[in-house]
Amino acid sequence: MTADAGVTKLGTASITDAGLVGAYESVAGFEIQKEIQRFTTGMKVFSKPAEGPAIVNGVLIDIDQDEGAARSIQAVAHHVPSG
Repeated sequence: MTADAGVTKLGTASITDAGLVGAYESVAGFEIQKEIQRFTTGMKVFSKPAEGPAIVNGVLIDIDQDEGAARSIQAVAHHVPSG
């Protein structure tokens, strides 16, 4: 998740990357070692989704219903224990 969330003067909310939903200890939600191997060797390596406690990232946007414009944007992250 990037730290660049903002609202323009005209009411457009934006963020470059809202993050992911997946295992917290992972590379983009996939097994760490397999992704490192793929990156360092350039070889196609089969990688499964990582397991364990998860994180859910996203944004909350407060919208002025009358104007149809964003008033604020807030990045959120919620940790979900495994099990």
